[in-house]
Amino acid sequence: MLLFVLSALSAQTLEEQLAHYISITVAKDGSGDATTIQGAIDLVPNNSSERHVIFIRNGIYKQKVTVPSSKPNITLVG
Repeated sequence: MLLFVLSALSAQTLEEQLAHYISITVAKDGSGDATTIQGAIDLVPNNSSERHVIFIRNGIYKQKVTVPSSKPNITLVG
């Protein structure tokens, strides 16, 4: 719901709107910060008070993803 509200506020792309947060990119081809979604979640520090946005590039990611309660400020976009 929050992402919908952000995208409706202006003509900026969602990526531009979320640019001021700490971002991590997931790309299967290795061009991002991680090649799996779980790998990106694991990069987020425990108990961080800052928002971390994980941008997931196109691809099929077949994996079990666990977001521990010690990583509360994560947004997945993709």
